[in-house]
Amino acid sequence: MPLPQMSPDGQPPAQPGKASAVLVFSANDPSGAGGLGADVCAIASIGAHALPVMTGAYARDTSRIFDFFPLDDEAVSEQAQVALQAPPTTWAWSPVWRPTTRTSR
Repeated sequence: MPLPQMSPDGQPPAQPGKASAVLVFSANDPSGAGGLGADVCAIASIGAHALPVMTGAYARDTSRIFDFFPLDDEAVSEQAQVALQAPPTTWAWSPVWRPTTRTSR
C-alpha cells in the first residue's frame, strides 16, 4: 500500500469533506483565558472538530486562579472512551497538567 503524500507543512492531507477530530483533555475555565473553551476555538479555527474531555474546573478570573476542582480519573476516562466512539480521532491534545489535589486558597 503506498504511503499518502504529505502536504507542504509535513502533515498528511485532509480528506475532502471530512474534518479531523481532535481529542482534547483540559479543565473548564470560566474566565475564557484558557481551558476547554479556548482549546475548542483554536481547534475549530483550523477546521478540525474538537472532542473535549473535561479534567476539572477552575475558579478563576483572567489574572488569578482561586481554586481548582479536579474530576476523578474514572470520570475523565469514561468521557474519553465515549468521545473515542465518535468520529475517527486524528490527534490528541492535553495542554495543561491536571493537578490531583486542590490548590490552597
